Amino acid sequence: MRPARPPLSRRAPKEPAMTAFYILAAVLAVAVTGYLCVALLKPEWFE
Repeated sequence: MRPARPPLSRRAPKEPAMTAFYILAAVLAVAVTGYLCVALLKPEWFE
């Protein structure tokens, strides 16, 4: 028989810092991808 689950207050805390980090990383990845696509298609804009 497994032990009872601890109450919600004793479970692992939520990690908003990691969520913010993932959001920041996703925004950065989209920005870099967009920049690379534009630089590939319109190199004259970056002369």
